[in-house]
Amino acid sequence: MLWDKKESRDLPRWGMIKLADLEQGTTRTLWMRPALKKKIQGAFAQRKQQLQHCFRSFGCEPLFMEQGYRAESVNQYFLQLAG
Repeated sequence: MLWDKKESRDLPRWGMIKLADLEQGTTRTLWMRPALKKKIQGAFAQRKQQLQHCFRSFGCEPLFMEQGYRAESVNQYFLQLAG
């Protein structure tokens, strides 16, 4: 899974931001504040845990690519699954 940490880590504590939902093709403008930042970061952490649980229920670990796509990481992941 491509998982960009910047989407949750680099949020400002205060200020206006635009969030794009690439799946739905929509954009939202939000007024960021510390409580909303914490809520968004919590939602990202919860989603990551849900995905890990789902993959593990099928007997494998998910591959989170947090620094962009790297073919070496994908190759190593599938070699470990095969071995």
